[in-house]
Amino acid sequence: PQPNPFVPRDFSLKTPRLPPDQRGKATEEPPALLQDGSRWQVFFKADRSFGVPKASVRLFLWNPADTVEEDGVPSRLWQLSLADHLAEVYYDAGLAGLNVGITNGFSCISIT
Repeated sequence: PQPNPFVPRDFSLKTPRLPPDQRGKATEEPPALLQDGSRWQVFFKADRSFGVPKASVRLFLWNPADTVEEDGVPSRLWQLSLADHLAEVYYDAGLAGLNVGITNGFSCISIT
């Protein structure tokens, strides 16, 4: 089989782990706001307590408030189509332990 591009080869951490007496303070720090656009925001917070390589990305695609009811069916169809496409594209990612999820809520679609 072909090599799985989602299996990591470098297990070194980008952020060093803090000594035990400083970890409690680090977990209380809020994420840093990296980008604050008119339509989106990007936050980042490195794990300095547990020393485990992990990433979490959450995207929320909000429907305009005045069109929530009429956008329900088209957004559900788009969500199902995207989920089907991602199932094929990210099959190898699932084998490597990475997860992708898509849900359709009342006023938004979330991608995690």
